[in-house]
Amino acid sequence: MLNCKEACKLLSQGQDRELTRGERWQLRLHLPFCPSCRRYHAQLSFIRKQVGQWQRESENNQHEVENRLP
Repeated sequence: MLNCKEACKLLSQGQDRELTRGERWQLRLHLPFCPSCRRYHAQLSFIRKQVGQWQRESENNQHEVENRLP
C-alpha cells in the first residue's frame, strides 16, 4: 500500500502522463482511506481545470484582438 508521499507523487505525475494500471490501482486503494491525499487530488484537479480555462480565455482574447486589427 502506498504512503502519502508516494500517493502525492503519483497524483502529480498523473497530471503529466498516463499512470500505469498498477499505479492507478494503488491510488484507488489509498485514496478512500486518506482525506489529505483526496484533498490534494481535488486541488490538482481544480488547478488543472483553471489553467485550461485561462488558456481558452487567452486564446479567445487573442482572436478578438487579431480580428480588430486592420
